[in-house]
Formats: sequence, structure tokens, C-alpha cells
Amino acid sequence: MAEFSGTKQRSPFRRRERRSVHRWSVKIPVTIFSVMSLGRRVKQLDEVIAVGLARDISPRGIGLSYDQPMRSQFVIVEFDLFGQGTRQLLTELRWVKHCDEYEFHGGGKFLGVVKEAH
Repeated sequence: MAEFSGTKQRSPFRRRERRSVHRWSVKIPVTIFSVMSLGRRVKQLDEVIAVGLARDISPRGIGLSYDQPMRSQFVIVEFDLFGQGTRQLLTELRWVKHCDEYEFHGGGKFLGVVKEAH
């Protein structure tokens, strides 16, 4: 077993934070669906909707756990904003990890708020 002295060296078990903005740990239920970008509009690719949890969130992006693979790097993340109604955020998935049969983890950058066409 290795020992570590009391010097100011970083512990090899502590990960250095790479992000420039603070993240908040959350557990917010979300629905996620793949979309195709059409300029300033988006179109849902299919009827497959993933359900999951937002694990962490920052002003720039979100960490997700969900149950279905996405067909596009662009997705809509939909959630309830604590009694203020449903919000949809266009998000670009930057990384995805397939953990188990119905378990995917991913992280994405927010691209904008989705407004419904009238």
C-alpha cells in the first residue's frame, strides 16, 4: 500500500476541475430527444424519447444520465422549472458513455432555449 507524505503535492486520487464555470449537483427528471438542425429551427428525428436525470448543471451546460441512445449530437433536454412551466434547451452532446444496457451518461453544451413555432 502506498503512503503519501504531508507535502503540498496533489493527491493522485483528486481530479482537477477542467471547467471554467461552477457546476451544481442536481437530480432533476428530464426527457431528451434527438433533433436535426435546420438553421435556426430544429426538427425531432423520431418518436424515441429518453428519460433520465440531470446530474449536474452550469450556466453553460448539463451532465445527464438517461436510458436510450441518441441518434444525433443535437438534442432537446426538457424539464419542469419548479412550477414555472416546462423548459426546452437545445443542447449539443459533447461526450457520451454507454455504461450498461439502459444506462448512458453524457455531457452537453447549451446552444439556446427552444421556442415553439406558432
